[in-house]
Amino acid sequence: MDCPGCGCELSETPDQCTDCGFCLSSLTPLLGSGTARLERLTDEAHCLRLRESRQIEALMDDFQRRFPQVYLALFLGVLPGHINLRELSFWLLNRAAFGGSDQRRLNEYAILLAIDPAAKTATLTVGYALESLLISKQLEKILRSMRTALWHGEYAGAIAHGIAALDKRLRKAARCVRRAEEILPPDSYENFLDDAGLRSLRTQQEPDAKRKADPGDDLF
Repeated sequence: MDCPGCGCELSETPDQCTDCGFCLSSLTPLLGSGTARLERLTDEAHCLRLRESRQIEALMDDFQRRFPQVYLALFLGVLPGHINLRELSFWLLNRAAFGGSDQRRLNEYAILLAIDPAAKTATLTVGYALESLLISKQLEKILRSMRTALWHGEYAGAIAHGIAALDKRLRKAARCVRRAEEILPPDSYENFLDDAGLRSLRTQQEPDAKRKADPGDDLF
């Protein structure tokens, strides 16, 4: 993840940016120390009509079906002057709890598209697990392709274009990812039990045709 202050690359658990000194705790006085609830679509700036919101949610549903492990979130809001959009996005991906049925998804697999219509700024931020698939240059390219529509206030069209671009890029990246380890099926039933850690609770006895019944045995 890139530093929201200077844009340089941060480690996975950054205490402080070595270039500009930014740290997550510096946002606490502005945004608080608690956890914020991040819904899939937040339009506090009222940029979208109801019909447009439903169309975007349908696109997000399609995106979610293709990439079920990824949490895609959209935020449209006007920020106060003492915080910028990159700082808010960084804070949300580190502190937010996803709303609805997406609570079990991890922030490391989140993608946040944030737009401030008053400042005419937009940012795309991804979690650590997606950084190798969606690098900074590709995210910047997607934002540039949305710039004209955003400048003219065509927010629904710009968001739809951004979702399509993210979908295309993730599909392309997925084809290049190789499995780290090939999983082979067990070669026998016995090996399956051993490999799975399953043990019989009863002791095995060898059959003995000459075994005589003890007086205490129940005979049927």
